[in-house]
Amino acid sequence: RSIARRSLTVGQYLGIEEGSTVNEAGFDVGIKISPEEAEKLGIKPFGDGGADDSPNARLRVYTHGPCASPAASSFIIDCASWRSTARGETKRKDMADQALAVLKTNGFVVLERLLSPEDVAPLETEAVQYLNTKHEGLMKQPLRANRQQLTLPCKTPWTSDWLIKHELVLELVARYVCNNLAGGRTQEEQQSGLVQWLMAGAELDWFRLPEAMPKPGRLWDYPAEGCSEVGNADEKGPWLGRVMVTKTPPGSPAQKHHRDINLPGP
Repeated sequence: RSIARRSLTVGQYLGIEEGSTVNEAGFDVGIKISPEEAEKLGIKPFGDGGADDSPNARLRVYTHGPCASPAASSFIIDCASWRSTARGETKRKDMADQALAVLKTNGFVVLERLLSPEDVAPLETEAVQYLNTKHEGLMKQPLRANRQQLTLPCKTPWTSDWLIKHELVLELVARYVCNNLAGGRTQEEQQSGLVQWLMAGAELDWFRLPEAMPKPGRLWDYPAEGCSEVGNADEKGPWLGRVMVTKTPPGSPAQKHHRDINLPGP
């Protein structure tokens, strides 16, 4: 790409009117304000704060602690033996297949004892201290029901390979995160693709078809505002950027059901 072409803003290059809150892909990204300003104005994340205020409380199922339920056992994969088996062994493959099956069925999976307790324990104290401190240049992202998304420091131990490049985690991500519909497509095109996926049976393998691959063009070369630019446009597969954590203060209410931002509804 030429220097002259790069000197233009993305909006100018794509012909978006200055001052518009609609990004290059057709999504309304709204007005950007700081958390302090939002609090003064009484603006809550997701409009109403995102807490589940339905009259009939949803059943909570806990995987650990004094309220742990046997029903939660189907969400947990015991991965302690991963550390004692060699790469390529059948046991590792079976464990990965089992974890992927649970992830596809429930939308999440608990990889129990995957990491050594001796390695994880020192992180807990440091994490609490770090997450309770305000850091210059970083802003907490408000989420549903009093939760906050926070960025971990880009230094050891948080950047250690054993923590962020675990072989099983990366394999699950590569096999599960295969939706490229946002790549190079407008909001309308993404919505159409999701409808096709649902009508085809909503199977993950649908996203590996040629028609679901990234769409070449200006939106692919110049991602719209609010979209990630992590990775390389010439490579397929998940692109991993910053490591984020979600902080849930004690006593936080349940969250409302999540949904895909392209689908209609609250």
